Amino acid sequence: MEKIWNSLQDNDVVKGIINSNISCGNLFLMEEALLLVSSFKKEPKNYIVVKKNMYEAQQLYKRVSPLMDEVLLFVMEESLRVQSIASSPEDREGMIYALTKIVRSDESMLVVCNMAALLRFLPDVEYFKENLIDLKVNQTCSMKELRSHLNQSGYAKVNYVDKPCTYACRGGIIDIFSLEYDYPIRIEFFDTEIESIRFFNEQTQRTIR
Repeated sequence: MEKIWNSLQDNDVVKGIINSNISCGNLFLMEEALLLVSSFKKEPKNYIVVKKNMYEAQQLYKRVSPLMDEVLLFVMEESLRVQSIASSPEDREGMIYALTKIVRSDESMLVVCNMAALLRFLPDVEYFKENLIDLKVNQTCSMKELRSHLNQSGYAKVNYVDKPCTYACRGGIIDIFSLEYDYPIRIEFFDTEIESIRFFNEQTQRTIR
């Protein structure tokens, strides 16, 4: 792949993308993906690529994501009516994950979105940051307040966590499956203090680390 990146470094389209002074069309998705990744590799900074609909954004993301890690997909249904009655939990989780990464990460990112996601109203940045949950060992935290915060943030209470955006509690333990990690975390409390935070396998329920 390095030969491809090197051959595209001086491409006029790549230079135009970096300088935001070019408009090009009629590209195959793989051609567009290679040009975008080459532009990012040559000059890492924040890029937003807007496709006309969700399907095109998803297809471009599928071609860019194997080529680089610093890419996010942020899409919404074109119709508000469809989004309100038929939007899948996976779509909502994807939106929250993308927004969280954008707000928390200091690294440059390439964001692929559709027109609806670009134009739709979003929460205020500071409000969104205030509702992010940061936990650490020895931190004083009420289990009741944490449960309330999780509910407010859209997490569903279940008996056993088996997918992102869910949490379960029993005794002095709360299991949370965050969108930010591949595995859920188990938080053990001693009264109102966090005693330990560990990752565990949701299938076996055994601690990973």
